[in-house]
Amino acid sequence: MSNKDKTPNALEIFEKFTDKSIPVEPVSLAWRLGAEVFANLELNKYDGLEGYLRPLGAQTTGKATGYRIIINPALPDEQKRMVVACGICNILYPEGMKFSFQNVGSKTAYVQSIENLHPRRAEEHMARTFALKLLVPETVLEEKLGTKAKNMKPSEEMAAYFKVSFEDFQERINIYREEHDMEDLRKKSPFEL
Repeated sequence: MSNKDKTPNALEIFEKFTDKSIPVEPVSLAWRLGAEVFANLELNKYDGLEGYLRPLGAQTTGKATGYRIIINPALPDEQKRMVVACGICNILYPEGMKFSFQNVGSKTAYVQSIENLHPRRAEEHMARTFALKLLVPETVLEEKLGTKAKNMKPSEEMAAYFKVSFEDFQERINIYREEHDMEDLRKKSPFEL
């Protein structure tokens, strides 16, 4: 099975575990999935660390009994929402996450970075893509934009509607376009891509 087959489906999570209202509330969703969400001002000391995921019980038992998503409270609200949504992906897809010991505050914690600590890692890219798809669900995007979704220009108003930054909304539109361009190509090509 490829990593893509194991990747959690953001639209499925949106439809199954939320009330399908926009904006999606990732903190409520995290709690519903059994994860705690806390803010920690200590994260301001670490350049680029927006948050981390801490498996509970993992150090003593070797297996996580739950999770805690720790976020930097100094982040803008849109960014906090992204960090929590990335944490949800990491919880749903633990096979792809590699936990490591890092010094956080005055304690050494068993943590996984959620954003920007290792921005080139494939797992971080996957978590970010999942988060964008969760916060800007394809069905709602298509409903709001109609058939023009592939051709639309991102707007500040639409970003505000989904409670994501303009840059994140722009990235979500690009992901949508790429996926639908690939679908169109598959329909036209006699070869499997």
